[in-house]
Amino acid sequence: MRSRILLIFLLISFSSLVYSQKLYKGETTFEKVLVYSFKGKNIFKGDSRWSSKPLFSFDEHYFYAGSSGFSDQRLFEIKGDRIYFVSNGFSRTVAYTVKDNKIYNGDSSFSGDCLFTLSDGKIYSGDSTFISDILFTLEAAEAIDLRIIACLIGPF
Repeated sequence: MRSRILLIFLLISFSSLVYSQKLYKGETTFEKVLVYSFKGKNIFKGDSRWSSKPLFSFDEHYFYAGSSGFSDQRLFEIKGDRIYFVSNGFSRTVAYTVKDNKIYNGDSSFSGDCLFTLSDGKIYSGDSTFISDILFTLEAAEAIDLRIIACLIGPF
């Protein structure tokens, strides 16, 4: 009986370790709000343990609406450091460029076109690393591809 209880406890503890990648709005514990959590190739609103359906999913080439990988669900195409809008199955317009831990608007790398900067697990507004410009905080930042973050927060 004890071994069964111990096994159940270990399984519950292990399942909570799977949800290690999270995106928070804000920086301090007083203002941090869990916005998105990542489980595998799926993105959930809030805590993925409480959400039944993913809002988005991704693979190495595409960012999708929902959990399917169907071509009609594609929102963005990822090619190298460029992210393209997908419309009617075609990707022609560059939405974002990702270079040197920065997300730029369109096909640009000028500081005036910088939308977000990633530094030490924090996402800052524009080409800044001032504490007052922190928009989001990443948990396990080394495991999250900045191109996926660009697809997720770029439209905001």
